[in-house]
Amino acid sequence: MKKLNKLKEKAILAGKLNFLSTVKGRMIFGFSSIVIVMGIVSIVSFYLLRSFISDFDNMVQTTIAANEIKNSASAIPQYLSDYIIDRDNKSHMDNVTAQINNIDNDILILKKLASDSEVVKSVNSIERLNKTFKEYINEVYESKSTGEAIEKRDNAKKVAGFIAGEVEKLISAELSYQLVLKEQLSKLANNTGIAVILLIIFVS
Repeated sequence: MKKLNKLKEKAILAGKLNFLSTVKGRMIFGFSSIVIVMGIVSIVSFYLLRSFISDFDNMVQTTIAANEIKNSASAIPQYLSDYIIDRDNKSHMDNVTAQINNIDNDILILKKLASDSEVVKSVNSIERLNKTFKEYINEVYESKSTGEAIEKRDNAKKVAGFIAGEVEKLISAELSYQLVLKEQLSKLANNTGIAVILLIIFVS
């Protein structure tokens, strides 16, 4: 039985070798190899492209959220001024509350998207400044005199400026991080291209 099995294995191997030695066998093997190689290339290219699109999308969302924080913080001091002039008009407080909510939501978005250490530092700094910002806003509401309210509003305005400066740092850090990612992806794409060329040459 063992001898019969060995003979069968030898016969199968010989059949495969004979098949590959024919023109038809070589053509089928060559085309199959090319299909496999192109399949690998397509899969690698797809994942590279998806990674690039995902990183680019994160950068865009981060920049948008950061700029919205800056715009909301810059708008609040004017709404506070309107409130000081006309305290009976509740719409001014509603406008402030809406902008505060926007800032809080955008900070949450940034915390989810941030991955680079410098970007994370900027997000944490913005979050701390926002806490101080809200404290000054509440102090404006609690002020008993117009002079005190103006003083607290000016303090809030200064913090809004600090927030704007930190947003600029965040955007700069995010762009630097994306440049590093772009270089890494370019190297990976180049290496993949070289590997593909070598594989095609080998198959040919």
